[in-house]
Amino acid sequence: MVVNAGPFHEVRQQHDGYDLGFFCRQSLVPHLERDTEELVTLTRRGLAFFGDKFGLPFPAGALRPSLRAQPRRRDGELGLCDLRRLAAVPHSPSHNQRAVRAEFVLHEMAHMWFGDLVTMQWWDDLWLNEAFASRASNWAMARATEFSDQWASFPALYKRPAYEMDMGPGRHPIRGEVADVNGAMANFDSITYVKGQSVLHQLMAYIGEDAFVEGLRAYFREHAFGNTVLDDLMSAYAAAAGRDLSGWTASWLDRSGTDVLSLDGSTVRAGVPRRRGAAPAPDQHRLLRDQGGHAAPHRHDVDRAHRCSHPRRAA
Repeated sequence: MVVNAGPFHEVRQQHDGYDLGFFCRQSLVPHLERDTEELVTLTRRGLAFFGDKFGLPFPAGALRPSLRAQPRRRDGELGLCDLRRLAAVPHSPSHNQRAVRAEFVLHEMAHMWFGDLVTMQWWDDLWLNEAFASRASNWAMARATEFSDQWASFPALYKRPAYEMDMGPGRHPIRGEVADVNGAMANFDSITYVKGQSVLHQLMAYIGEDAFVEGLRAYFREHAFGNTVLDDLMSAYAAAAGRDLSGWTASWLDRSGTDVLSLDGSTVRAGVPRRRGAAPAPDQHRLLRDQGGHAAPHRHDVDRAHRCSHPRRAA
């Protein structure tokens, strides 16, 4: 439960059947008024995009982002996104600051479906809440907002730290047994957020976007207002794709370390020189490339998949 109290400034608008409320401290009123139109547009586009991809509208009657100047943020409860400091930039924001703010808004919005409408049953799968919300926010940014270059920005800004962690002594599988809350919180790192969402992006490349979307829709239809485990989601994807994904799940989620992709003539080869104490076989990679020099649809997605849509080192 989230309780916010105080003499907040309120801006409320009705759009697309939603009651949108934006709140801030009195000292931040000029900044909220400056950015209201952009925040409303971003919120409307995010709600429409997720409602379409997830197969059901936003599962609450109101969305009330709270713009507070605090050094931390807290994940949203159902119907409330508390974005705090990043939502209200106290000067003319740069393009990158606006993009970071958009990612936070869409990340927390995605949690309204994945994490609130359907909640993971135990700490073991809690990583999936964050990885999925991060992946969904970048997906929405690239497809539904002015930040259409997000898939180019993502590897430049975030993937290198995940690569370094995945090649260092602190590496760990994306998922694993978690005994308690402290163990769950310790896993919220670049492996969870960056590698986790990259793996989900790789999954969409592997089974195709149509199957990825249909799997999500089936998952939400079957488990709305309930608790799930990872196998519930993967079973929905497997049914939509018409293939067994158990090998993919074990390969990408249960192993740590990086693969190295190399080009031998016209053949791409995968090796595992940096993985210690694990099976020698590399993970299953799905590479997409432009055929014949013609522009491919969703070029940023294709380019990122061609570089290997997962923090696995490409030689």
